[in-house]
Amino acid sequence: MSVPTTIQQGSKGSPVDLAQYELCRSLYLSGPADVDGDFGAHTSQAARSFQDHNLAVDGIIGPVTWGVMLSEHPDPPTLATGSSGSVVSKLQMFLNEAEPPASPALAVDGQYGPLTKAAVEAYQGSAGVPPDGVVGYNTWVIHIGAMNHMVADQVNV
Repeated sequence: MSVPTTIQQGSKGSPVDLAQYELCRSLYLSGPADVDGDFGAHTSQAARSFQDHNLAVDGIIGPVTWGVMLSEHPDPPTLATGSSGSVVSKLQMFLNEAEPPASPALAVDGQYGPLTKAAVEAYQGSAGVPPDGVVGYNTWVIHIGAMNHMVADQVNV
């Protein structure tokens, strides 16, 4: 994967979403509401806190900071209708055991169809994430339980 563009306070867009996802995974941001694609003061402070561990502390996410972030938590896939494979199977297993669990229970077949989409939407809604049926950065960082586990941990992405 190529290194995303350098971003800093005032930046917007998908590289910011990825950085915010990474900062959530490393527990410098708190969850889905912090993944908004807008690199503001809160994200800048989180970036500085992340960098405070053996990086130049400047609040700018450039090649070196990206390299460390992405080595800890690679960019996860975005899952939506039509996606398939082992990550979809793991997501389906998770949704069958989640609170609330998928209803009806999902066949663990690795195919992201209408029932998987409906289960994702229900799960997103229960977690306060806009229910769009797409498993993107803000869904991957939904917290589960008291141990700071996230959906991404449970699906192993």
